[in-house]
Amino acid sequence: MDYKATLKLHKPMTDNVMGLHFQNYDLIHSEYSFHKKVNRNGEVLSDAVSGNIKVALPIIPTDEILAWVFDHGKKYNGEIVIYDTNEEVKEKVYFEEARCVEFRLHYEPSETNNIILLMTINVQKMLIGTIEYKNSWR
Repeated sequence: MDYKATLKLHKPMTDNVMGLHFQNYDLIHSEYSFHKKVNRNGEVLSDAVSGNIKVALPIIPTDEILAWVFDHGKKYNGEIVIYDTNEEVKEKVYFEEARCVEFRLHYEPSETNNIILLMTINVQKMLIGTIEYKNSWR
């Protein structure tokens, strides 16, 4: 089954009480992961650690994205929504206080999608379904 995904960014401001998104981007790749430290015997030594979301967008970066990259204090809230072919939502990943911590622009003239914007977003909080994850770096 084919799926499609979008990245929606929200400005975390007090006057944005409805959480209206200001940018909506199609994604060609998205991933997040969690890991726990283990000892030699395979025993878990830590809670889950993560907070990074990697995304790939088939666009040239907008001024808004570049401002996010270069301003270390700029944070956005947002969500990644995955839809099936019938536009039914299959997964939503909400995040808060996200900073862009890695940025790459890939151009390859012979490829069909010859511009790919790759970003790593570090988040303070994620909500996947009903499960909440908070980073401890605060």
